[in-house]
Amino acid sequence: MDATLLDPFSPQALADPYPVYRRLREQSPVHPVAPGRWIVSRHADVLALLRDPRCAHWGHAPELDALRSPHERALAQALRLFAPSDPPGALRRQMSAVFNTQVLERMPQRLAPLADRLLDGLGGHGGGGGLDGLDGLGEGRSRDVLAAYAHPLTMQAVGDMLGLSDAQTLALAQAMGGLDGSLFEGLRGAGIAAPASGPVARLQACMDALIDQAQDRPDALISGLHAAVDAQGPAADRRDRLLNALLVLVYAGHHNMLNFIGNGLLALAMHPQAQARLRQEPALADRAMLELLRHDSPLQYIVLVASEPLALHGREIARGDEVLVCTGSANRDETVFEDPDGLDFARANPMDSLSFGSGAWRCIGARLALRIGATAFSKIVARGFALPANMPALRRVRGALVQRGLAALPLMLLSQEEGRHG
Repeated sequence: MDATLLDPFSPQALADPYPVYRRLREQSPVHPVAPGRWIVSRHADVLALLRDPRCAHWGHAPELDALRSPHERALAQALRLFAPSDPPGALRRQMSAVFNTQVLERMPQRLAPLADRLLDGLGGHGGGGGLDGLDGLGEGRSRDVLAAYAHPLTMQAVGDMLGLSDAQTLALAQAMGGLDGSLFEGLRGAGIAAPASGPVARLQACMDALIDQAQDRPDALISGLHAAVDAQGPAADRRDRLLNALLVLVYAGHHNMLNFIGNGLLALAMHPQAQARLRQEPALADRAMLELLRHDSPLQYIVLVASEPLALHGREIARGDEVLVCTGSANRDETVFEDPDGLDFARANPMDSLSFGSGAWRCIGARLALRIGATAFSKIVARGFALPANMPALRRVRGALVQRGLAALPLMLLSQEEGRHG
């Protein structure tokens, strides 16, 4: 068999990895992709390993720091601030309170008016945002819906999550807009060259300013990062560790949501009947969010490290090996989901999706992500949209190995009459 047929990182698989995942589940459910690195693709195995105490999250294994590159070491140290513990640390308790109470309740009220304004401009009805002309593809007037709708919407959510002012959120949105989505680029620390100029330097300068201004909002989540970093290690590299932790939090809140919205909008554009049903039955929104995440998750893998030797399907996983549990594959496992490649908002088992992980590694911001998504999708679905007739080839991007998203997504908003009958 051609090796590329089982390679989920090939150029062909970047466009559509799901046929490769299916072959992995059938033929090589524990698949070696490099020395000391494995992909696990079946739902039952992914779920079991996420809950297995013999597996640690990649970033939470400090004994591997000596083997990491400077960028990897900086990222791992930042991720440890958010590690689950029993009882939860102060930062995780604060994050839980913010994600599940304060921000969660007011998020729709904050995002809904902005979504309407952005869509008015996108459809050419508002004029003030410079976002009109989406149907002018091929004439130089098109604006991609990720840049014109999803980016500002998710940045507003991130600003509210961190407790930023509107001016601070706008400055961060402008800085984030210049990046290509790679988390590694913005990290700072020993052995990492500091950029003199360019998008990364502008982002770091913006985050430095946010760190300096955090003392004005001691109740905000960004202030909680200060205390957590102070308790983590020496003061010598405190500033770099604080910036890296802030970058991880911003990246998770913005880039993952941006990919979620892009993947979901593309799926709805390619399944007009599902889009029409969601428009006609808005009460399906919560189930629709879970199904859209299952169908094409922005996070395709969770990287674990075996702290003890493991045996699975005849394979011997050594202590210290990386285990990439493929949630993207698990979410299409035909033994768990009926018609796994379809889009079904009435699916009987939506909670079996592993898009948010499971057990100790379940995403702490899952409820907030679903609330943001429900607002973003419901507003644009209510108006109706379709792929343009002269659709350009879509380019997929996957930052830091595990991500799946779109570089851009041109969509054509429908008229109200078209939307009602679409």
